Amino acid sequence: MIKHSQWLVHTEEKDGQTCIHAHLSEDLDFSNLDFSLIDEDRKTIIKLKVTSREIYFCVNIGEPLFAQLGDSIKYVDGSGIELYS
Repeated sequence: MIKHSQWLVHTEEKDGQTCIHAHLSEDLDFSNLDFSLIDEDRKTIIKLKVTSREIYFCVNIGEPLFAQLGDSIKYVDGSGIELYS
């Protein structure tokens, strides 16, 4: 089971797009893990195979956003939690 403390995820703005940046801690075995970006209705927007401790990509989608790594789900810091009801 993945602990919330074993990974961080937040947004960055770059050229008018929202960029997702995730970092996995050194003690997390990421082999056979998927990283998913999900919307507030828990629908998968993007699903990636994890190949490194740093995940970075830019998207042009709505907010707020949540990320899933294995069985761990967390809010993407900076993605508009005030919009979530």
